[in-house]
Amino acid sequence: MEELKNAGNKEYKGGHFLEAISFYNKAIALYPQNAPCHNNKVVVLAYLGRYAEAVEECFKVIDCDPLYSRAHHRLGNLYLRFGQVEDAKQHLKLSGQEIGSKILQNLHRIETHLTNIRSTQKVEDWRRILTESNLAIEAGVDASYEVLAAKAEALLKLNKPKKSLEVLTAARKLIGNKSRKVHNRDWDFLII
Repeated sequence: MEELKNAGNKEYKGGHFLEAISFYNKAIALYPQNAPCHNNKVVVLAYLGRYAEAVEECFKVIDCDPLYSRAHHRLGNLYLRFGQVEDAKQHLKLSGQEIGSKILQNLHRIETHLTNIRSTQKVEDWRRILTESNLAIEAGVDASYEVLAAKAEALLKLNKPKKSLEVLTAARKLIGNKSRKVHNRDWDFLII
C-alpha cells in the first residue's frame, strides 16, 4: 500500500496527474481508511480543477480521521472557491491553523461581493452584477455556480452573448462534477 502511495506521489511530482490518481485509488482500495492517500488524491483533483470531487474526497479524509488538519484546511479553501463562506470558515477553524487577517479580509470581501450580486439582481443592475461577479472571481470564488450564472446572465443582458456563452460553458464543466455538498440547484436553470 505504501509503495502505491509513493508511486502516486512520484507521478504527481512528474506531472502525470491521472496516473497519480490511479495509484492513490489502488492504495485506497487496499486500505480505505488511509487518510494520507485520500488527502493526496484531494490535492491532485483540485489541481485538475475537479473541485466537487476534491470536496467529496476531503470528506473521506475526515471520515478516516476527523482531526486531519490538512483536510479541513483544503476543504475550507475549496469551499471558498464555491463561494460558501460559512462552510469555509468552519473548516478553516477546524484545521487548527490560525486564520490570518488577510484570509479574514478576503472572506469579508467575498461575502460583500456575493451580497452585492444578490441585491443588484433584484434591481437588474447588469453592469454592477458583472463588476461584482468579476470581483468575486478575482477574490477566489472561481467555481461558484451562483457567481458564474450571474456573470453569464449579466453579459447576456448587456448584449455580449459570446462572452456569456464562454462563461456558461465553463460553468457547465463544473456541473459535470455533481456533488451534493457543493451543488446549488437554484442556478442550474441558467447553466443547463
